[in-house]
Amino acid sequence: MDIPHILSQNINSGRVVLFLGSGATIGAKTQSGKEAPKGNDLANILSKEYFGEEKTTKTLSSVAELAISETDIHTVQQFVKNYFDEFEPAEFHLKIPTFRWIAIYTTNYDLVIEKAYQRQLSKTQNIQCIYKNSDRVDEVLRTTDSICYVKLHGCITKIDDLTIPLILTPDQYVTHKRNRDRLFNRLDEHGHQYTIVFVGYSLDDLDLRQALLSLSETVEERPRFYTVTPSLSDAEVRMWEKKKITALKGTFEDFINSLDLTAPVALRNVSRVKKQHEIERVLNNNDLELSSKTLELLSSELVFIRSDIPTDNLTPSDFYKGNSYGWESIKESYDCRRALTDTIISEVVLLEEVERNTIVDFFLVKGHAGSGKTITLKRIAWDSAVEYNRIALYWESSNKIDVNAIFEICERATDRVFLFVDKPSFHISEIMALIKRGISSNTKLTIVSSERGNEWNMECEPLHSYTSREYKVPYLKEKEIKDLLDKLEKFQCLGLIKDLSREKQEEAFRNKAGRQILVALYEVTMGKSFEDIVFDEYNNIEPEQARLIYRTICALNRLGVPVRTGIIHRIFGVPFEIFKQKFFSPLENIVQVINSSNNDDYAYQARHPLIAEFVFARTMLNEVDKEDLYFDLIGSLDIGYSSDKKAYREIIKAKNLMALFNDPLIVRRIYDAARQIGEFDDYYHQQIAIFEMKRKNPNFRLAEQHLDIAAEIAPYNPTINHTRSELELQKAKGGNVLERERFLSRAREYALDNIRSGYDNNNSHSYHTLCKVHLEKITTILNAQVIDEKTLKELIKEFVTTLHSGLQKYPSSEFLLEAESKLSSLLNDNKGAIASLEKAFSMNNASTFISIALSKAYIKNENVPKAREIMETVLEHYPADKTCNGRLAKIITDHYPQENELAEYYWRRSFTEGDANIENQFWYARQLYINKKYEDSKHYFAITKSKNVAPEVKSKIRGPVFDKDACLLQIGGSIVRKDDSYCFVRDFASGEVAYLSKRNIKDPLLWEQIRIDTQILYNLGFNYYGASAFNAKEFDL
Repeated sequence: MDIPHILSQNINSGRVVLFLGSGATIGAKTQSGKEAPKGNDLANILSKEYFGEEKTTKTLSSVAELAISETDIHTVQQFVKNYFDEFEPAEFHLKIPTFRWIAIYTTNYDLVIEKAYQRQLSKTQNIQCIYKNSDRVDEVLRTTDSICYVKLHGCITKIDDLTIPLILTPDQYVTHKRNRDRLFNRLDEHGHQYTIVFVGYSLDDLDLRQALLSLSETVEERPRFYTVTPSLSDAEVRMWEKKKITALKGTFEDFINSLDLTAPVALRNVSRVKKQHEIERVLNNNDLELSSKTLELLSSELVFIRSDIPTDNLTPSDFYKGNSYGWESIKESYDCRRALTDTIISEVVLLEEVERNTIVDFFLVKGHAGSGKTITLKRIAWDSAVEYNRIALYWESSNKIDVNAIFEICERATDRVFLFVDKPSFHISEIMALIKRGISSNTKLTIVSSERGNEWNMECEPLHSYTSREYKVPYLKEKEIKDLLDKLEKFQCLGLIKDLSREKQEEAFRNKAGRQILVALYEVTMGKSFEDIVFDEYNNIEPEQARLIYRTICALNRLGVPVRTGIIHRIFGVPFEIFKQKFFSPLENIVQVINSSNNDDYAYQARHPLIAEFVFARTMLNEVDKEDLYFDLIGSLDIGYSSDKKAYREIIKAKNLMALFNDPLIVRRIYDAARQIGEFDDYYHQQIAIFEMKRKNPNFRLAEQHLDIAAEIAPYNPTINHTRSELELQKAKGGNVLERERFLSRAREYALDNIRSGYDNNNSHSYHTLCKVHLEKITTILNAQVIDEKTLKELIKEFVTTLHSGLQKYPSSEFLLEAESKLSSLLNDNKGAIASLEKAFSMNNASTFISIALSKAYIKNENVPKAREIMETVLEHYPADKTCNGRLAKIITDHYPQENELAEYYWRRSFTEGDANIENQFWYARQLYINKKYEDSKHYFAITKSKNVAPEVKSKIRGPVFDKDACLLQIGGSIVRKDDSYCFVRDFASGEVAYLSKRNIKDPLLWEQIRIDTQILYNLGFNYYGASAFNAKEFDL
């Protein structure tokens, strides 16, 4: 067979897609010599098996439909599986893996290609089978050594999955795209970018015709296709040539063998050559080579930071307009120096191993959108590597972090590895896996992340207890404003303030310093509000289609995900090549084209998510326009790509839709449109349930139906049980007395199921639900004309028990703390409640739970002696009760500070060695310090320091020391050690050393003056790390 030169070149370059039909299997045989079926052979085989007829004039689809009617679909599929399972690849099939392909598509069910790849030792790529929309393609696309083998009509290995049956019957031919429609979209996208070679189809084949239908609409814009066919008339050749399809006469065997003769093996194996990477120079274990997959990842999504890192050209002007993509801005130092950067480098990167609490630590940088947190994270990563020679890796993708690749690097490094990850809300499971695996394998790993504050609080609760410390990006400080102005002047980006005096320039930024740095940059240098500037820029984009493309990009970018080129292609009919020709110029410097992997899977993004938010908000003013856009987006998403799946989940999230649309009918229509993606997705049904139960005029019945479907799809998903419990709570608010009790009982059981099963290990939601159930019941009792004191007593007991258990596991849970506050308010706002508690206590002063609730009520009403008396009384009955001992210890600590020995006594009895009562151990350690038992105090602070507790809890200074006049005690001391962002001060009187953070010094100038032996005055408090100084000032002689 004569192979056209251009086709041979493209195959050698790995830029061709194979599309295999039944004829491609011809030549395969079983061990007994049975040949693969040709033409109508399979129809005859089915006819003989089920109807006893050797030959049939009916089509395969008709015979299959009758066979299924006579038996059932599983029986027929099992027969087809048994029949095809025996076939082995022919010799020429084994040559297919020696070539590089973009992808292979097939309508065949058999395993001939899979077996060929398994047996070919000289293969240039590995294949990953894709069967349905939700199968992940990201892992495959990460390296040039892997490709997708897409089985459009099913596979004999998946016959038990009836969501993707073998396509056999006429009805299945009509509905064959169900759960597979995105696979056909990918074929369409590939056809606009690459050459496709069709093999094993007759030219009147319906599968071939359908594949060509959409591709024929843009014949001039797409590459030339080829079809390999044994026999063709001249008329057929001319007809297909009009469709830009060249017919190659011959069999698949002829085609592969001819390629084998014309294409040198060396060219085919170029991707298999072992590549070296710069990181291998800093890895000390040279006996263990990095895998090719990890090396490919280091050339795409995982960035090894070094001074000679390749960068894209980014102008200072683009950077100051919010474009932070790539490393040019960091390498060329466009960014102003932030004090926070030095603090984190000092406290995180330069920390000695002996000073670290755990072998794996996790730190967070959080701030508002546009506050500069991503640039801060990149600057820390850069300085860690370039200035301090640390091994620094940066995950530059919204795709899943490859945990195995990270550990492969860590295992080959003797030094600590620093991994920087933006947007941890996208990577919760991977970060947890990194931390847990690192601890179990004793691997030195530090993870530093940056995230918006609200996203961290709402979405990342599973990570809170693993966080060593949080850092918040502050607004610009005086010194930072000066540095920023120096940079703007150096790079000629001062804009409208160019001709102002330096004093006026500083004043202009000072007036905006309470805003995000991105907003301040826009408004100061351009003289208009940030929103107006961004909106004017949008309106000035021409032509209109470019403007609409930009709006669509912003709609997804505001959710934090890039927009794949395939999405824009599906919505606007604009493949990437056409985008480059027609729209690159009007959208230059507005839309960034990115490619985070080693393939042609490009994506678009706006300069900054905050800009995307404003564009969407200002240009989508009515709900109809938003609805239309959402329909377009849903219709174009391909959840086989992780970025699209994230976008899909954000789009259908009930909370987001209710914030965006007031009309519930629109939300329902959006969910209906998303059904094609989410029909077999538990998250989809769960979000519909949340919407139906929380919208105005809720439909609880419909919510329950969707939760039943979600539970059937994912029976082990604990969040479904949590939603069920919340649904029952919602129902209880509108029911009569008997219904309320039944609903609340169900809510309680669902929450308890999660806790008992251990499913709720990563967040406090189930404990919070239980607290809400108790509060609902307590509220009902308190609102009654006559308070049922016995029931109230039991409910308060249950509430206190639940709250105590929850706070032991999640001491910083804002949900649980809010529930505690709500109970206090309920009791204090109801005089009858206090009276009922007093009566209950008088009847049984041994009730620990009533005593705790009553003492808290007395404290809130400033009756401290009564609160103490109650706790002392109950401890006469239960002297070993840890909760009551802790409650009395706190009363003495807060209100009787002179009774130090007694406070120590009760704090010590409030916990046992090794238990989870970390808070009480902290207060005991503090009391030991105050009582001058310093060594014992250090022992218990070492325990609190080592616990997995949210950083804001761990580092918060509390329990300050007061003098006899109830004023903060002022202590004198001298500096014994100073670092970039903290120092240690030794108390003149006790000789003990306290930690002093730079941020806890009143006068910024004092920090610059501090040296070893500098004398200062300060107040003393404590955190989980130990004694901590604050309010430091110059020693006044």
